[in-house]
Amino acid sequence: MYRKSIFDKSVLTFIGVLCIVALLSILIKGYLAFTSRCPEIKILVSENKITAGIPFIVHCESNTAEKWDWNFGDGTTNSLIASPTHIYEKAGQYIVTVTVNEKCAESLTVTAEASNLNLPKPIIDAPTTATVGQPVKFKEVSGLGKSWEWSFTDSKSVDSRQQESVYTFSTPGQKTVSVKINGPGNSDVAYFELDITTADIKKESLPVKELLSESEFIIMLYQIIDRKKDATIFKDALCGHLNIVANINGENKPFEEYCKEIKKSHHRTVIDNLKLVIGSSNCIKGITIKQHQGKWRL
Repeated sequence: MYRKSIFDKSVLTFIGVLCIVALLSILIKGYLAFTSRCPEIKILVSENKITAGIPFIVHCESNTAEKWDWNFGDGTTNSLIASPTHIYEKAGQYIVTVTVNEKCAESLTVTAEASNLNLPKPIIDAPTTATVGQPVKFKEVSGLGKSWEWSFTDSKSVDSRQQESVYTFSTPGQKTVSVKINGPGNSDVAYFELDITTADIKKESLPVKELLSESEFIIMLYQIIDRKKDATIFKDALCGHLNIVANINGENKPFEEYCKEIKKSHHRTVIDNLKLVIGSSNCIKGITIKQHQGKWRL
């Protein structure tokens, strides 16, 4: 007579079912944990330097992002697109946060620097031509300065601290003069260019260039933005002086350097307004550009 086992078939079946359920539970939890992991998120900013009052673009780089929620840390309304444009009205430090797919977030701390657009602007009153050995009078006439720093050479040294100064150039060529004024709470710099010739060269003997219109100038700028040309296309219009100082959104910089910057802007630079100052022989003596950065264009 056989001895009856203490475990009958029903007990063994019940234990087997429990093991299978436990295994399935572990697998489901593992799958949910895997699928709920946050993707790698990276915040890209279009500008190396963010300035208060000037727009910039942020971009969320993520392989699996389908929804975006941007918080710029300044109390403004959130943006729900991948690459929004934003403006900080005041200078300061802000935390930019993007939430992806309603659950995963990444933050970046940025600093918006104070804009110089509202600084007192110097205005230089001086002749545009003179001869070697002839004293030239320069005067800053904005009425905003409390003190002045004039530089008449490329050395960047301070040659005079008077509102009205006189300087004599000893060599011919195009000269760039700068004056920095210190006004109420801040300061700014203005540049002025003039042609110095030898005494025996008559003004009427200078060749007259074909006048370049402002609309033509803008078209040529877009050729640089689209990486089809470089600054040399302006050589004739600028009478060879590619490093003329241009005013870009209130900031002074050499024109050739500006052309290199917009060529690297990935087709995003948008020209809003352009003003040219035409000197003798139809040479461009002053360039003022208002622009902003748009979205990436192919």
